[in-house]
Amino acid sequence: MLVVSNYHYIRPHFEAPYPSIFGVTPEQFEAQLLQLKSEFVAITPQQFVSHYQQILADSQRYLLITFDDGLREQYEYALPILDALEMEALFFANSLYYEQQKVSTVHKLHLIRSQIASSMLLHQLKDDFDLHLTEKEKESALATYVYDTTEAATVKYLLNFKMDFVQQEHFANQIFDLYFQEELVGPELYFTEKQLTDLAQRDCLGSHSHSHYPLGLLSPEAIHSEIEKTLLIFETITNHRPMAISFPYGTYEAAPELVSTIAMQRGHSLGFMATRGINDQFTNPMRLNRFDCNDLPGGKNYTKKLW
Repeated sequence: MLVVSNYHYIRPHFEAPYPSIFGVTPEQFEAQLLQLKSEFVAITPQQFVSHYQQILADSQRYLLITFDDGLREQYEYALPILDALEMEALFFANSLYYEQQKVSTVHKLHLIRSQIASSMLLHQLKDDFDLHLTEKEKESALATYVYDTTEAATVKYLLNFKMDFVQQEHFANQIFDLYFQEELVGPELYFTEKQLTDLAQRDCLGSHSHSHYPLGLLSPEAIHSEIEKTLLIFETITNHRPMAISFPYGTYEAAPELVSTIAMQRGHSLGFMATRGINDQFTNPMRLNRFDCNDLPGGKNYTKKLW
């Protein structure tokens, strides 16, 4: 069986006027890795790629570490700790920045929400776009964004699942430009090409699609494009073609069966969701479960054993 622990932001502190970027500090990351190593058998990405069928079928408790979003802080803060502990991780990155030097809309929204209260954003979304959630959608929002307040979860769900991409990008861009300079944010936020290449040479680089869109909301043709672009861009930069993909947002809505099927057709052999659960011999390797790091031993929300 396999347990996957997923991380996003890792930095010394997360101070902001309105906390909206959540992650772990390097000290917390190291402490959790030490605890996880004491309870699981840590494997490398290459070991899993090469032997995933045996690993999933084995009764041994294996552990794989992953990171989403291709953030520079992951390379600068997390990778040295992994190296010191003789561990490896899969780093899933988007390719939009390397093609257009643009910050992904999702990350613009993270930064915007760190400067503006969710209540104000919620009012603006309702006034400008007349967006509302049904009772079922409210339940989905709280289930998807379990670590957020009700207002923050509602804002995130409205932005990610109720707005089309033109609306979402227009909304993000008009506010982002008031607080940030995109040409300065991008180089500080994402892997450099040198870092990207190093991870590829370590067999630790994966795809997170091109633009970080919820792929399940796109047409089949657009899904193909989002997946294929990243493969081509990363192969051009690093001379490596990622074998694994992490689906943005990772819910059943954002990554239905069609998305994983297309990813497999484009050459991926492993696909990672954001659905919580253990992976065993019955798990589709293109739809692997992952735990948020906070749900595992050493995480702030861990309450019980998982097996």
